[in-house]
Amino acid sequence: MKVNTIKTDVLVIGAGGAGTRAAVEAAQTARQVTLVCRSPLGKGGLTPTANGGYHAAVWPGDSPAIHAEDLIAMGCFLNDRNLVDALAQEALEQAQLLEKFGAAVNWDVPPKPQEPQMRYPRSLFVPGREVLGALNRQLRTCGNVLILEDQLALQLLTVAGRVTGALLFDIAAGSLTVCESKTTIMATGSLGEIYPRSAQEPMGLPTGSTGSGYVLAGLAGADLVDMEMIQFVSIPLEPPLVTGMRCLPWASLKNAAGQEFLPPDAGEYSHEAAQAVYREISEGRGPLLMDLRDRKPVAHFRHPLFGQRSRHLQEFGVTPFQRPVSVGVGALFMMGGIHINERCETTVPGLYAAGEVSGNVHGARRVSGNAFPEMIVFGARAGKYAALEAGKQAALSDVPQSQIREIREYLSILIAGGGRQGDIAPREVRQKTRQIMEEHGNLIRNGEGLRTALDELGSLEQDLPSIRLKPAAGLGFNAGLLEAIDAGWMVATARIVCQAALLREESRGFHFRSDFPAEKEDWLKHTVVRREKAGWVGATKPIVI
Repeated sequence: MKVNTIKTDVLVIGAGGAGTRAAVEAAQTARQVTLVCRSPLGKGGLTPTANGGYHAAVWPGDSPAIHAEDLIAMGCFLNDRNLVDALAQEALEQAQLLEKFGAAVNWDVPPKPQEPQMRYPRSLFVPGREVLGALNRQLRTCGNVLILEDQLALQLLTVAGRVTGALLFDIAAGSLTVCESKTTIMATGSLGEIYPRSAQEPMGLPTGSTGSGYVLAGLAGADLVDMEMIQFVSIPLEPPLVTGMRCLPWASLKNAAGQEFLPPDAGEYSHEAAQAVYREISEGRGPLLMDLRDRKPVAHFRHPLFGQRSRHLQEFGVTPFQRPVSVGVGALFMMGGIHINERCETTVPGLYAAGEVSGNVHGARRVSGNAFPEMIVFGARAGKYAALEAGKQAALSDVPQSQIREIREYLSILIAGGGRQGDIAPREVRQKTRQIMEEHGNLIRNGEGLRTALDELGSLEQDLPSIRLKPAAGLGFNAGLLEAIDAGWMVATARIVCQAALLREESRGFHFRSDFPAEKEDWLKHTVVRREKAGWVGATKPIVI
């Protein structure tokens, strides 16, 4: 298998909103930047599917300090204060920069706070496609940015405990590239596909949200914090064309008996609302219906892109405003992730993280409208500080050949078809992982179920070396090979989530343990999962107050 080598100052893995913002910022320092995209630039990942709520303190009387206080209270006090302060203080400035880059930002903030617990309205509006379009146009003007499309990062490379780049797989050519870098930024997105229902898989279309970034960073030695904190929300199940779509207007839900059941003043993205929906379904009172036929799609008037999408859906008669929508619970957002500080540094030298792959910003509940400012604020910060650190590094270290050899052997085993110890297809691994998480790692959990999940996922992980691929002409454009790689990441990510959930013996925000149903003061701390010689091990660390 051919192995190429390139060198760069700053390597950015992931080309969604956080990754492209990081690349733009790093490029301003005149450092050489390499941006790795799993798909063609601007065409993959989660950002293009995002609706575009963007919170900033713009209302009279509001301030970044009040914004930060609201986020911490609604995050059940599990947020790190240094990160929340950075988000709230820089959200407005970064929105203004997006507009300067050419993104169409709607500054007309609706007069009512989006969630009951927020003290002020804050909802600007800029769709994900607008964000990416503007940032990608900026990138194209930078002569010091190398964009590598259709490349998949398979492993972070390390020398003496420092991340020194990554090993990339060229999806089209089927070759490997060693990308040596002085600093590396992870911006690889989330993990929603480990669940059978997820807004990160809109209309059943995978977005690459298989947890790769968590696994790669963890294997390189980074701390993963609060990996049990996954936000679940009401998502449409039928009709199929709107399955998994996000940002439905909030309306009353009724069970099969026609009864309303949501707790009063529950925000649409709150854990209280999600738990109520989950219980109605699990206790046999479904299906649940939301009827929006008397409502107007307000978001569609805030940006022309949404008007266009609405018109297309209306032609098929499947918009939520034309017929009752069957609703269930699905994964929406990951609050946990790679542990970072306010400079986006991880616990491993040379490695930075930004966006949904990073943790300890949102605590136990992400407040709607704050994923976008997190993505942009910390994307910019990661780019800035990674570039500054790269300038301090005199030279690149040689990558140990053993790390490259391990990946080459791994790919060789997969492409050979395995079959030595068993016979399982990548889609079977994917399906089994999702079944395990649906049954044992969902919104409401307990110790017995989590231990069962860890046992079943451990057995599934042992089957991975014998995974079966369909015959293919080679490594290039080998869909089965990509499915197998993703399947491995999904199993590992699911294990990490269950291990963290088993560690936190309380209920807080979106982590609900039926065997520990109360919030506990002595559990106001981060869970930590890290990779050691013995495997993935659990620990805790204090919150930054």
